[in-house]
Amino acid sequence: MKMLRNLVLFAALGGVGSWAAQRLVVRQVQLVSPMGTDTGHVIVTDNNFIFVDDSNPDGSFTVPKADIRGVSLTGDVMNLSLTQPFNDQYSNRSDVVLRFRNPDDPRMIADWVGMPLEGSTVVGRSRTELVPVTVTEFDVVHSGDNGRLLVGANRIEWQDLKNTSKSRSWSYSEVKSFKREGNELKIKPYSGDTFEFKVAGRMMSDDVYNAIADRIVAAHR
Repeated sequence: MKMLRNLVLFAALGGVGSWAAQRLVVRQVQLVSPMGTDTGHVIVTDNNFIFVDDSNPDGSFTVPKADIRGVSLTGDVMNLSLTQPFNDQYSNRSDVVLRFRNPDDPRMIADWVGMPLEGSTVVGRSRTELVPVTVTEFDVVHSGDNGRLLVGANRIEWQDLKNTSKSRSWSYSEVKSFKREGNELKIKPYSGDTFEFKVAGRMMSDDVYNAIADRIVAAHR
């Protein structure tokens, strides 16, 4: 798998012979995801945005510059929204969320995309603002029991409608990872069992999923 990933990165750069003809910029970053943060490097060429995971090569990926449709900055966190979702090692993603070590790097990336950030200080709209502060409910099934998964501002709660004693609640600081794959959701806490759910009603939107990721990251700062 490592060799395959290296070949993907090699192809994105266009082969050794063309490196000199391309603009090649490397920046240290943290990639923010529902699973936490991964430390790595961003490589920018003329046509590609490449994230290289320092500790796990399988977490590396390439996004064509043409697929980046929006840029926003909230504090020290930059969001690149994409026209085409891509698969990272955990799930389908429709955005790339980064925290740069150098505070000047977000402006450089925005200029490279062709959507420069205006003014000396830019504050974009926080993704958590897209999700109401009130609780968002989802009809789910866990271990054959019907229930509700409640996503709130401070915690996630599983309400088992058949056996209330099986209900659980987790603050975001207690959640090690939250994963979504199609209609399946998985909560892995730092302590206790992993809970897997199958969505029985409306699907969880990207806005809610990303807000959960942001809240997990914020709870561990």
